[in-house]
Formats: sequence, structure tokens, C-alpha cells
Amino acid sequence: MESQKLVDEKLIQSLFEELSENKAQRIIAYSGIDKLPYADFILLCSSLSDTHSKALSKKILLFLKEKNINLLTPTKKMDDSSWIVMDYGDLVIHLFYGDTREKYDLESIFKNLDIMNQN
Repeated sequence: MESQKLVDEKLIQSLFEELSENKAQRIIAYSGIDKLPYADFILLCSSLSDTHSKALSKKILLFLKEKNINLLTPTKKMDDSSWIVMDYGDLVIHLFYGDTREKYDLESIFKNLDIMNQN
């Protein structure tokens, strides 16, 4: 009997809605199933400020913890918290603030993945 994964499309949709309700900007959810060796889903979003980034990362942490999904590695903050990476194994979340998203242009790296949802 195959075990059901904790991170699936339904969870990604719920997380997408949670982030939208909390004013995350430019949210894009990608499916990397059978295309990426390290994750089934990638989620990118932007915040309105450094404080908003920290609040969103806490929201994400609590939202997924309630569903028994925990970080595999500690949250990584790059470029003075303007880029936060949260690694949940099957799901990797990139949270940006300021012009960091444009600077690193992860959308171009993930252009061959299927977009599940975006705003």
C-alpha cells in the first residue's frame, strides 16, 4: 500500500489561499513532480516589507506545522532577510522582499515547470 504524501496539490492550494489572505504578492505555485530531483512543489511569493516577510514566514511555519509538516532544515535568510528559503522536502518556499526577486529571477529557472496557480 502506497503511503499518501503530506504535501499534495490540495495542500499547495490551501497554502496559496492562506498567503493571499495575508497579503503576499505575486504568488506562484509550481509543480515539479517528476521534473525536479529535490522537491515536488516550489512556491514563490513577495512581501510588502521586511516585517511582512517575517510575519509571512511565521504564518507559513504555523500553517504547515498544523498539518504535521515540518521544516527539514532551518529557515535560511539571504541578502539581509530580503530572501527567505523554507525547505519542507517535497515543498520549497522562496519568500522575497524588495528587488531581490528580480535580481535572482527564479522564475526563469522554473520556466519549464507547470504553474499550478498564480496571482
